[in-house]
Amino acid sequence: MNKATYIVIGIDLDGDKDVLGMRIAENNESLIYKVAFIFNYKQLGCYI
Repeated sequence: MNKATYIVIGIDLDGDKDVLGMRIAENNESLIYKVAFIFNYKQLGCYI
């Protein structure tokens, strides 16, 4: 069984890295859900 892990990492002005979010997806997850996962963080003010 193959799974993909999507991790959103933020870097602050001091250069410290933080994990903002993580999602484990099934192999057959559609592109729409992948883009929605990333877009949610963009709405919070993250630059992509």
